[in-house]
Amino acid sequence: MARTAAGPAAVPHSALLSLDGLGKTFAAAGAEVEAIRRVDLSVAAGEFVSIVGPSGCGKSTLLQIVAGLLAPSAGEVRLDGRPISEPPEGMVYLFQQYSRSLFPWLTVEENVAFGFRHARDSSRRAAASRCARYLGMVGLADFGARYPWQLSGGMQQRVAIARALAAQPRVLLMDEPFSSVDALTRLELQGLILDLWARGKLTVLLVTHDVEEAVYLSGRIALLSKRPGRLVEVFPNPLPHPRRPVESREDARFLALRHELLSRLLASE
Repeated sequence: MARTAAGPAAVPHSALLSLDGLGKTFAAAGAEVEAIRRVDLSVAAGEFVSIVGPSGCGKSTLLQIVAGLLAPSAGEVRLDGRPISEPPEGMVYLFQQYSRSLFPWLTVEENVAFGFRHARDSSRRAAASRCARYLGMVGLADFGARYPWQLSGGMQQRVAIARALAAQPRVLLMDEPFSSVDALTRLELQGLILDLWARGKLTVLLVTHDVEEAVYLSGRIALLSKRPGRLVEVFPNPLPHPRRPVESREDARFLALRHELLSRLLASE
C-alpha cells in the first residue's frame, strides 16, 4: 500500500485548507501540557480526510484550532491562503453532542434556518425553501414543525447535519459526529454523509476514534501519535466508491488498511 510520509511532501497541490507547523500548549495546574506538536497537513478542495490517533492525542484540539475556536501556540491554519484567527465564513463545525447544539425551544425548521440566518437571500420564502430542501436530503421532510426533544437521537443528529449543510459550507469539520448514536443509526448517518459529500463536493475534515469509520468514509487518513500529537503518517485509501455498509467492510482493501491502522495505534499505546 502506497503511503505518504508526514511533512511538506504530504501536501497536495492546490490545497484549500493548510495546517502548517501547528502546535498547542496548555497551562494546567502551574505546568505546561503540550497537546499537539508541529502538525503539517493540507486538504484539497473536495477531499474527505479523517484524523485518527490514540485517546488524548489532541485530535479535537486540532479541529478546534482549524475551526478558529482555539488559538494555536505555534504555526497557523490557512483557508484559501488566508490565516484563520477566528471562525471563518464558509466553514461549519459539526459537534459530537448534537443534543446540546440544537435549540430545544426552536422547531426543527427554525433550527435549520438558524445556520444561515445572516444569508443575503434569507427572506421568509427563501429560508423555508432552503430548510425544506435540506430536511428532505436527510429524510426529515415531514418533521419541520416538530421540536428536537420530540425526535430520537439519530433524528436529532440528522437535524444537526441538515443545519450544517443548509449553511452551504465549503468546509465541513466533524468532531466524532456519530459516537453518541447506536450502531445501526451510525451506519445510516455515515451513508448519509457520504451521499451528501458526493452530491455537494464538500471538503470534509473528520476527527474520529473509530478506525473502521475513518476507512469507510475517507479518501485519506492522517494518523497522529500519542500526546503530544504529531502527524506520523498519511494513508491514502484505495477503497473504491460507491462505498456500501456491508460489502465495503468486507473488501480486502478495507481490511488491509484497517489492520494497518489498528496495528499502528496499538503499538503506540
